[in-house]
Amino acid sequence: MVQRSWPATLAALVSAVVLLAWASRAIHDTFLGGAVLGVLSLLAAFLAYAGPGSATCPLCGKVSGGKFASTRLELESCEHCKRYYSADGKEVPADFVATRPSFSIKLTESTRLPALCCVCGEPSDRVKELVHVGAGHRHEGKVIKETIKVPIPYCGKHDENVKFLSFEPPILIVRSYAFYRKSALG
Repeated sequence: MVQRSWPATLAALVSAVVLLAWASRAIHDTFLGGAVLGVLSLLAAFLAYAGPGSATCPLCGKVSGGKFASTRLELESCEHCKRYYSADGKEVPADFVATRPSFSIKLTESTRLPALCCVCGEPSDRVKELVHVGAGHRHEGKVIKETIKVPIPYCGKHDENVKFLSFEPPILIVRSYAFYRKSALG
């Protein structure tokens, strides 16, 4: 369960009030400056409402920050032990299959995807290459687009039911907890 950080909540609330006061004064000088401060005030108020907090992992006992007290997720993950647990504090069963892609795998040079279907966790019988072309960056006046190719294993029953986020490192989000465990935990 996520414990609200009251000092962080209070800091966000005070920031919202101060920004709103500045916005009300700045709007008389420049509309754009007042509007920007007003939007920042709303963001700080939302942060105070959402309730920055932390949670103790019921599996390893370590505290993970970056959680929000007002959020109730079906599954939570621990940044330390890399395992997922349900609201009752128990680890997700090894054969669990989520209704949508839910388990995040950071794709690094050392990541080895198992010979399991990324959707159901059954043995895979084929590999389909996921190709992602990034937005690109400029180098010496030219736009260089980065292409990422990832071989994704599937069984005969499933196809293309993953999400891909092009962060650094890229993140593959799958439905099968067994696939996640073999990939992320070894």
